[in-house]
Amino acid sequence: MRHFKAFDILSEADRSEFEAMLRVPATTVDKAFEWMCERGYTISRGAVHNAKRSFQEVLESVKRSSEMAAAYSAAAKDGAETLSEATVQRFQQLLMDKMMSIETGGELDADELSALSAGVKNGIGSRQAVVKMLAEKFDKEMSKASKKGGAISVQDIATVRKAVFG
Repeated sequence: MRHFKAFDILSEADRSEFEAMLRVPATTVDKAFEWMCERGYTISRGAVHNAKRSFQEVLESVKRSSEMAAAYSAAAKDGAETLSEATVQRFQQLLMDKMMSIETGGELDADELSALSAGVKNGIGSRQAVVKMLAEKFDKEMSKASKKGGAISVQDIATVRKAVFG
């Protein structure tokens, strides 16, 4: 987190109270500025604005990380295949974000391009590993279904599909 003057000059007690106030979405820059002035801090409104914006960015980042952790946790409960698939999808999303930043004015040096290329290669390899894992699970489940004798029914296929794909 970038530190702006507002955070640097606050006492520990005031800092806790200031952060609590900034957690409330209805808190305006003017209200936060007034609060600091009432406590005797000499600061510009712009510095309070920067501190509020920086703090909100940190809160959003923590929220996104928490949501992602919950999604990964849910995927882990569903099994290794689901977690692997979620990890591969997230990795591909990050690669796509990086590639899109190039189109919007970002630049890559040779090392970044090499790393991106390796990332794409690894992403494809990971996707293939997930598909192979699912195919092996499918074969195992179909083998179980076929051992009960007779033709494989629509219900057998539904059971296998659910076992493999959730």
